[in-house]
Amino acid sequence: MLTEAENMLNRLAAADRVCQKEDAMGLLLRATPYGCGFILAAFCLDVVFHLGAAGRLGILLAGLAGAGALLGVAWYRAFVRRNRPERIARFLEIHNPTLGSRLINLLQLSEQTSDPDLAPLTRELALQAVRDYAAELSGLPVEQLARTRAWQAPLRRAAWIGTGFAAVLLLGLRISGLSAITRPILLPGWRSSSPARVERMCSTARASSSACARPAINRVRSS
Repeated sequence: MLTEAENMLNRLAAADRVCQKEDAMGLLLRATPYGCGFILAAFCLDVVFHLGAAGRLGILLAGLAGAGALLGVAWYRAFVRRNRPERIARFLEIHNPTLGSRLINLLQLSEQTSDPDLAPLTRELALQAVRDYAAELSGLPVEQLARTRAWQAPLRRAAWIGTGFAAVLLLGLRISGLSAITRPILLPGWRSSSPARVERMCSTARASSSACARPAINRVRSS
């Protein structure tokens, strides 16, 4: 294996990892509107249908499952998935026209240097061309050229959507009292509209009032 070709393959692998991480970040940012929509839809369903503990737990588990699946896909793209060297080379050449076709030519010529079907002179010429391309590309920051920053537009969009989501959520909590929806989740024994609980509270209050009033009446009679 040629030293020049090995070096370039390693640099292309590093550039590919940069691209994959940017792709994973863009995936997470593009999913932000769907996450906000899911949360708003869950609140609306709870308000309209007065879901019980089982319904809220089901929505919560569905949201956690979706978030876990999304994070798993993003992690796979960022740290596991790989592209072929030819693909990342073509990607770099498209986004950086100054490279021309030197990356693709270097990869193709490096294969010809070890092709037994070719004449020795052809393999020698291919080897010399690989060395020339490697010398030309040695000073270029291939890894930095892979940073397209394509995630910046989804980041701005996600920031606007997140701000609007927070404003809508705070407005809904203030106007319609949606804070009562989260209370049964945090305090499962709490029930705001249980007639039996209200009746028990009233009975306890009446009994306490009667118990406090009897000593006062007895003191008045004795005097």
